[in-house]
Amino acid sequence: MTLTDTPPIPRLGRHSNGMRLEPADFDAVTQWDRNHRFELVHGVVVVSPIASEGEADPNEELAFLLRLYQTQHPRGAALDKTLPERYIHLADSRRRADRVIWAGLGRLPVPSVDVPTIAVEFVSKSKRDRQRDFVEKRHDYREVGVKEYWIVDAKLAQVLVL
Repeated sequence: MTLTDTPPIPRLGRHSNGMRLEPADFDAVTQWDRNHRFELVHGVVVVSPIASEGEADPNEELAFLLRLYQTQHPRGAALDKTLPERYIHLADSRRRADRVIWAGLGRLPVPSVDVPTIAVEFVSKSKRDRQRDFVEKRHDYREVGVKEYWIVDAKLAQVLVL
């Protein structure tokens, strides 16, 4: 390999867990296993299974309620956009939020440029994932300028708004 050669962009799959990548290389990936989700955490690929029904269904319910608010509440126009399963870009990471919400911009956001106003996580079952949702993502989202972080914990039947 010469200095001008670049290594091929990998196909991400279950085997990619722990792989080191630069954010630009992670962003350039075009092939991945659709049965898994991928995050880049401080330069390391983290592989997780796709959202369970227990996570996906409440996320869809939240989308419905947000759109209902947007169309029927007197202040609903403040909700600019909401999308499921989107990356939030940090300097060395790509964190995947279960739902992102832009509010108060007064225009449609440009998701690749505008930091979401609110990030929402539906807490995962494992202890390691709970640590990630309650501590790590909270710090990362605050660092990049997310104004609110909602943690939906079905196990405790509560929503924590930070």
